[in-house]
Amino acid sequence: MPEFVTQRGLIVWAESPEAVSAIEQFEVNLLGLTPRAADILTQANEFTETPLVQAYAALAMLYSQSQNGHAGAEGYLRAARRCLPGASKREALFVEAIEHFQRNAFHEALDRLERLTVDEPRDLVAAKACEFLYYTCGQHFNGERFLWHMMRLRAANGAHAGFLSMLSFAYELTGRYGQARAAAEQSLALEPGQPWSHHTLAHLLIRTGQVEEGVREMERFAPYWSACDRGIHAHNAWHRSLFYLEKTDWAQTNRVLREDIWELSPELVGEQIDAIALLWRMDMAGQAQDDVWVDVLAKAGPHAGECLIPFLDGQFTYALARCGQTDAADEAVARARERAARKDREAREIWQPVGVNFVAACAAWGQGDAARAAALIDPIVERLPMVGGSDAQDDLFRLAYFNALAESGRKADARRYYDLIAPAKTQRTPLDELMLAKCN
Repeated sequence: MPEFVTQRGLIVWAESPEAVSAIEQFEVNLLGLTPRAADILTQANEFTETPLVQAYAALAMLYSQSQNGHAGAEGYLRAARRCLPGASKREALFVEAIEHFQRNAFHEALDRLERLTVDEPRDLVAAKACEFLYYTCGQHFNGERFLWHMMRLRAANGAHAGFLSMLSFAYELTGRYGQARAAAEQSLALEPGQPWSHHTLAHLLIRTGQVEEGVREMERFAPYWSACDRGIHAHNAWHRSLFYLEKTDWAQTNRVLREDIWELSPELVGEQIDAIALLWRMDMAGQAQDDVWVDVLAKAGPHAGECLIPFLDGQFTYALARCGQTDAADEAVARARERAARKDREAREIWQPVGVNFVAACAAWGQGDAARAAALIDPIVERLPMVGGSDAQDDLFRLAYFNALAESGRKADARRYYDLIAPAKTQRTPLDELMLAKCN
């Protein structure tokens, strides 16, 4: 089987020029977050002897954030491994990394992908996979590592809109807001519809309290998202809803929830998590949407106890407890304890130090036991970003902890903690005032 060189100068072991085209298209679609990234699953059935096509199909399955997705990736990885003889070191290392990813060995996968991009800095699929793995291990927690990685790749990719969107997000996660904005705007000058750069701007504007600008920018960007992959459409809509929430504009928040976040693709874990994350915030603001909770739980509840990462399991467990399924929530907590008892690196570094307490606290929050939730979070509050997710996503749990402190009578602790949630905010929003009133 011959070697080819892609348009970005990467050597690939492929059965035909058409297989090379499939590899190139996947990079474009993954970095652009388009619906056509899923085409790789069909192409994997056509190009059965091309290792990267098979490995990319496995990666696409792993983005599902579900046990079914991880199980579905296994066959593609077997096929990739079978046809590796003769392939390059880069391709072999990529397949090995995705095999670790599929087995939930996220740190091992990251180590290998970061090593790959040392020699092959133009491999942006490897870089994008790393970005997702930072999320599984806590993007905020791993922000400096993420930024160091992106800075190392900048010389080779500095004119690529998709790369710049990743760089901008790494800047944002480390609190370098001016550089984040500059990189995002550079990306958008190249591709105005680049949704991950829209995403960076949503992060930095909400974290710095620039709510009115956030509303304007998200409304300007929103028309692009319906043409994007459903996951980023829902997620950027979730970010948009947070600006309305900060303004206590309940009607607009509810509209985005029902029109852009929930029920367009309810089987997707990403959509479920975005819905839960907004519904939970609305609960804390006194704006419960019980009918949506029923629908979300029907789709999300079965994922509780899968124990891919605490970030997911905690929110699924909250949903169960909040909707009165106490036994199922208790079972999810028991599964988290079983996961922590394993001997692997994820158990030692995530589930044991923070994961079990976090999932148990989510059950307590859902059951309305504020004192227990606060007590469970007390010893891990500084390490909450380790559960997974980004800074803005983890602000949900910081806000829940604040509410638990206030509701359990620890009002002075709650008031002191509130300023730590988003320290870059320059002025209070109506939602801030609503929350702080709980300390009176």
